[in-house]
Amino acid sequence: NTISNSKEKTPVLDEIVDFMAKVFIHCTSHANLTVVALDDMHHTDNMSWRVIQKIFETGENILFVCGSRPTTSRKLNIDDDFWKSLNGIHKKSMRFHELHIGPLDQSEITEMAAIALSCKKRDVDVQFTKDIFDHTRGMPHFAAQALKICKKKSLCERLSNNKIGWRKGTGEFKMLFSTLDELLLQRIDDLDDFTRKVLHLASVLGHTFKMSDIIGISEQVLSIADNDKMEHTLKIGISLDNAVEEGIIEESVRDTVNVSKVMTRRLSRVSIPSLTVSRRASKTSLPSLSDLYREEKNDDSLGASKQSYQFCHDTWR
Repeated sequence: NTISNSKEKTPVLDEIVDFMAKVFIHCTSHANLTVVALDDMHHTDNMSWRVIQKIFETGENILFVCGSRPTTSRKLNIDDDFWKSLNGIHKKSMRFHELHIGPLDQSEITEMAAIALSCKKRDVDVQFTKDIFDHTRGMPHFAAQALKICKKKSLCERLSNNKIGWRKGTGEFKMLFSTLDELLLQRIDDLDDFTRKVLHLASVLGHTFKMSDIIGISEQVLSIADNDKMEHTLKIGISLDNAVEEGIIEESVRDTVNVSKVMTRRLSRVSIPSLTVSRRASKTSLPSLSDLYREEKNDDSLGASKQSYQFCHDTWR
């Protein structure tokens, strides 16, 4: 009895919701405006909705920007009374606004194609635009990815009517990529084997990852010898640069040293014969990545530990 009486009461759900809301409001109270961006709200559970509701009702200077599938096709796990109040009193007081974003029409797809293909809108073949529109159903991201693939793989050419359309022999676009996910994954398949391995390791680390973590883990996984670590780091830098150019990842830290450029510049100063001799004659490890950065910038605050990336789309992971 003594032990049971000494145990604290387990908090109920309402207390947990209230506590989480108070913590969030307290941690953001210093800001003039806090913007909370939430996507795929049709997947949000009821408990999370209750926290959002509590913050909405008790917080100040907090703006929620939420995205979801149409509520007519995907019901939200939101409290009915809260949903009614949002569409009632809060909509009238301008605290809640619902915006329906539909797909692009064929004319807008034509304009997007003209931008992607670096030509004028009137120069895009009607059939080409129609195929892209029909296959992507006007989804902006899908259409943009499709046009990017068309340009990269040279699936378009100037036709006899002087319009830019399908290159002869390319076949129907829908036969190339049946879904957006398949189209995105094709971009990874086009990369070299080493870059795919690097991205695979990065995907295990999460949506955001540091280059230093990739270097450390890959050295262990691939059993990289000490003498090969500098070359290995250079390859990772080049691979990540390629992935950035492909739009698979993006740098999440600005104004940092470009890894591959720095190391390429440093390697160009090392003669191959002397490098070979030093490897045979000594077991001393080659300069580390941080050493190279300090030599370039004389500032160890810049380097692999600060160089971080994030995936541009969940499909890449």
